[in-house]
Parts: sequence; structure tokens; C-alpha cells
Amino acid sequence: MFDLDPGKAPFGDAIDIARELHSPLTDEGIECFVKTSGKTGLHALAVTNATTYDEARSWAESIAADVVSALPDQVTVQRIKAKRSLRVYVDVMQNAKGKHVVPPYVLRPVPGAPVSTPLD
Repeated sequence: MFDLDPGKAPFGDAIDIARELHSPLTDEGIECFVKTSGKTGLHALAVTNATTYDEARSWAESIAADVVSALPDQVTVQRIKAKRSLRVYVDVMQNAKGKHVVPPYVLRPVPGAPVSTPLD
């Protein structure tokens, strides 16, 4: 799972990053899905052969690092918000035991009750 959090960056950058994630993964035969997070960003989900949470997170970290290399002005893996500038944060930390991902079609508990929605 790749949580694309635009923060103060344009939402269009999150879309660019989702596409940058999608292309090489599908080229490798990895099935990918994208959905709105239900808040401000996107969730990119990929089916992997990882057998442990640590393997999945490590794999996702390497993919995220490749995206940072490809789009350094638009994306970061920097967790500290003040250091992100106007770049989208790719969060892979939810790939861990006990963490959760917002499922599709769930209302988020924020004003306006936005919904996490699958996208083509």
C-alpha cells in the first residue's frame, strides 16, 4: 500500500505519482489499484508476493525510492511535514502488522463525510 499524501502540493502531483507507480509495476505483471483516500490523497494498492509485513514494507520502500528518483521535485519519503515543501509524501508505513487501510466506499470521519472511492 502506498499512501500518497499531497499535503500542500497540488492534487495533480498525487495523480502523476500514482501513474509513475503504476507503469513499472504493471510492466512487471503486478496488479495495481488506485482509490481516493477519502481525505486529501490517493491510495495505490499493489498485489505482491511478500510473505511478511517487513518484506512488504521493504519492497514498497524500494518502489517509493524509485519514484522519488524519477520525480524528485514532486515526491518525497520524508515523514516530517515541515521538510516536505510542496512535494507529495509517499507513506509506506501502513505496511505493518496492526496497521490498517481505509477500505473502498467508507465514509471518513471528517466534515463533509468524504468517501474512499476506487478509480480507473
